[in-house]
Amino acid sequence: MPHIHEKPGQHDITASAFIIREDEGATRCLVHYHRKADVLLQIGGHVDPEVSPWQAMVGELSEEAGYALGDLEVLQFTADRIKEHGIVAQPVPFAILTEPVGDEHLHDDLCYGFIAIDAPSHQIHEGESKDLRWLTYEELALLAETGEMIPNVLGIYSFLLSHLDSLARTPAREFSLATPTEPILTYKRGRPGEATPR
Repeated sequence: MPHIHEKPGQHDITASAFIIREDEGATRCLVHYHRKADVLLQIGGHVDPEVSPWQAMVGELSEEAGYALGDLEVLQFTADRIKEHGIVAQPVPFAILTEPVGDEHLHDDLCYGFIAIDAPSHQIHEGESKDLRWLTYEELALLAETGEMIPNVLGIYSFLLSHLDSLARTPAREFSLATPTEPILTYKRGRPGEATPR
């Protein structure tokens, strides 16, 4: 999806997937080649105004990596979830980072951590990069050093890897993709987005 806000200093919300798997005793991290930026990055993209961050994340996982929710566990600070009438509890990102991405534009990136428990269920979407790489931390570090991957990706994977033992692993499919339909709040003066009447 293209940028929603294009003026200098404006922010777009993005969602990123930092995906880890165990492979014959080695911990590997997923990156893919971003053709527009000509560099290796994590899976992810913009959050469209018509979808929740979790819906956007699930779309990016499918489109760019072929993953369905049943193939993944999402890393959370706690296995407990808020369960209240009229809301849909979404997974909590392990970090929210504001990143300058050129032309005085900013991304507020919701960083989700995942464990791949299975191979991707389906094919990467047409038009997406087919260059996906499962790399060890040492291999990521070398790519960051040579400029083939932005150093931030290494730093964020480093943070996630160092906190793996303290995070709860929850089946990703346990988080709903539904959109709530019953309002829990009604505006009594004006409509959402309008100035409050005096």
